[in-house]
Amino acid sequence: MIGEKEVQSLRRLASRWMEHASNPAMAERRRQWRAVKDLKPEKPMILVETCMLSDYIGANELICEDPYVRNIEKSLYEIVRHADEIGDDIVVDPWFRIPWALEISDYGVPIEAHHALTTSGSDLVYSFNFGVQSEDDARNLHLRTRGVDRRESLRQKDLLEDIFGDILPVRLGGWDHFDPDPGLGSPEKGRAGLSAAKNCSLEFCFRDIYTIDGDRSRLSQWVRMTRAMIGE
Repeated sequence: MIGEKEVQSLRRLASRWMEHASNPAMAERRRQWRAVKDLKPEKPMILVETCMLSDYIGANELICEDPYVRNIEKSLYEIVRHADEIGDDIVVDPWFRIPWALEISDYGVPIEAHHALTTSGSDLVYSFNFGVQSEDDARNLHLRTRGVDRRESLRQKDLLEDIFGDILPVRLGGWDHFDPDPGLGSPEKGRAGLSAAKNCSLEFCFRDIYTIDGDRSRLSQWVRMTRAMIGE
């Protein structure tokens, strides 16, 4: 059962999301990103991948307790905060997209992962054991099977539409997959990257996961630094 406080938190974030989505700048950014993907870039585009920052939204900032809607709350909050603070070329769409609920099997043998965590509990690095250790293991191998749980997918969509669909439409589909550049850490690295990529189609995607040290303002500083380097 989703409580009233949880509903109000989600609706408040959905309203903020739509405020950004209604900004006329979004249509121009969308056009410019399409130009990049069509190999006809008009300028380098800048995107900070805040999804790579495990603590961009603190656990103490979330209100929802139900695991599913808590994840939705975090996703809404991340985009709203991103658009509020960073000043890059993010495009906020006038809808909220959720993925299909998928059922994906393993390969017939277990893969054990061993994770190292930071002092704050964030995932830092990992290693894994190879699943095939014997001939018997090899005989157990099979192709993965994949399926879509349509009933569960539609249940999730209906749940969110009941909560905030009158504010922010909900769409069911897949996620985009980015192929980001390594990112910039200093003006010197940025200038070196610009020189190496001269006459190429450029996208600037910051993906520095471990260096903001809890200081979110560094993200907008990096964007301003990059805009200065490209003469904006």
